[in-house]
Amino acid sequence: MKRLLLSLAIFLLTINFIYAQCSSCDATVTVPDAGNYTPGNNKTICITGSGEFTGTINLDNANSILCIGEDVIFKGSLNINKSNTTINNYGTLELAWLSYSATFNNYGSVSITSGINVNSSGTFNNYNTTFGAVDINGDVNVDNGANFNTDGGIVVNGNFTANSGSDVTLNGAGLQISGTLTVDSGSDIVGSGTSGSCEGITYGSIVLNQTSALHDLDVCNSTDPDATNDVTFDASITTCDCSSLLPVTYVSYGTTADYSNNSVKVSWSTSSEVNSYSFEIEKSIDGYEFDKIGEVYAAGNTEAVTTYNFNDANPKYGKQYYRIKQLDVDGNYFYTEVMVQFYENRKSTSEGMLVAVDNANLQLSFDEYIESGSLEVIALSGKLIYQSEVDVNDYLYNLQIKNNLSSGIYIVRFRNLENYWVKKVMVD
Repeated sequence: MKRLLLSLAIFLLTINFIYAQCSSCDATVTVPDAGNYTPGNNKTICITGSGEFTGTINLDNANSILCIGEDVIFKGSLNINKSNTTINNYGTLELAWLSYSATFNNYGSVSITSGINVNSSGTFNNYNTTFGAVDINGDVNVDNGANFNTDGGIVVNGNFTANSGSDVTLNGAGLQISGTLTVDSGSDIVGSGTSGSCEGITYGSIVLNQTSALHDLDVCNSTDPDATNDVTFDASITTCDCSSLLPVTYVSYGTTADYSNNSVKVSWSTSSEVNSYSFEIEKSIDGYEFDKIGEVYAAGNTEAVTTYNFNDANPKYGKQYYRIKQLDVDGNYFYTEVMVQFYENRKSTSEGMLVAVDNANLQLSFDEYIESGSLEVIALSGKLIYQSEVDVNDYLYNLQIKNNLSSGIYIVRFRNLENYWVKKVMVD
């Protein structure tokens, strides 16, 4: 039995490894990259490495495949011009708009700022079971016999429309739709998960062109649950039995740099909580690897607006990333979107930098290696004489500026992410 369990564990780990990787690549692009690529017929192009892709991928040829690696943030342009092409996303896809009639398979995360349009033979498959891994800040249109399938809860901050014989399948998952859910004749939305799960849809309003358009689901008007009873549904439909697709409904969440307390403040508010246990605050320096830095216990069950705060007392200079992990009493958890916060050093010092005037040069000398920073030369009157972003790449920096300065006292300021130096210098 132990040997069988071990074999099963190895098999599952292997499957997860395969899911997280791109394979059988005819061409490989390593990020960061901003190129323009068009794979040929029956060719697979893989974007790998760790970082951002800001270029363009054109799927113009038959049976071409795009694979996005797990540590890739795709922020470029994606032009899908053939219906028999495939996109496999294991990383993070950030686009303004996604429109296609091809096959899209998501194993990572997707953020769309305007909307998604899946046409004719197109298919959208979301295999990521984390609620909110697919976040669409706009409308979703599933048209002309297209298919939309999800294993995880999807947030749609707009309208959701299934037209002309299109099919939507929720596999133990849900749709949180802030706008109008429209299902016309010939289209279906079906729940096909296990009996222990809740395939549910919350919506702002609903338009059904046939009673049997929804099957084996729980549906509820998010703004007025009683209004759901005014709609005629198929006999397999329950109404508002799922207390919430998202156990916690956020009003807002965000971060601010609190320089007076040398910290970054993480704040969030909820309008309702169901069986909520706690909120874990996670932080990352690179945007990929997150570590828990604190925990705040939740209200549990409430319909009142509740506000929470957490202070990161050890911010790093520069850009850092935060997210909130909300845990239920039953062990389920859900993530917010990642919040980006820039934190700069605002403490000035005269130690560690010497300024000397030598012939036509203004020379800066540091007691540590400096890569780059912002240099300012200011007259005592407050007039800015010189300002520039400079590359030092050493312990010394020379600036030919003396001939532009009249005799007098000047203030030299140099700032990078870690330090902020201020010195007075006399020019003869």
